[in-house]
Amino acid sequence: MIEEDIPLFSEEDEKLLERHKYPFCGIFGDTPKCRVVEELMADPSRCVVPEEIAKLTELSVVEVEDSFESLTMDGLLYKCKECDGYTVNYKSRRWVALTLLAFAGNDDFDDEPAESSEFVKGMEEYLNGRTSIFMPFSIDGDEEWKKS
Repeated sequence: MIEEDIPLFSEEDEKLLERHKYPFCGIFGDTPKCRVVEELMADPSRCVVPEEIAKLTELSVVEVEDSFESLTMDGLLYKCKECDGYTVNYKSRRWVALTLLAFAGNDDFDDEPAESSEFVKGMEEYLNGRTSIFMPFSIDGDEEWKKS
């Protein structure tokens, strides 16, 4: 076998990669509920069933069902009328806060001041009504979002 020169990560880069291994950069640990929320954030517009999320998160179906039940009681999810799945409740302020935290966590790995980050610039636009954090959803024009 021929050894190839494979570039190695610096110690600093290794630490950054380790932090990204967990949902929300590890702030809340690595609980099944956090892993389910992280997966839902990857594509919040779809209706999902526990078996699908279990495969994606490497959790048991029971752990995902328990997380779905808890997230539904918390008001972050609701049961789809069309199928046996669940979907995100876009009206939930907690969902918005978790989404913002996920974005901020991904943008918080350099030494730049917070006010110069892309996350903060995007939030300023959102707060001034020029954009929506629910891309591709539009808070003002999307009737599906208003039905939830």
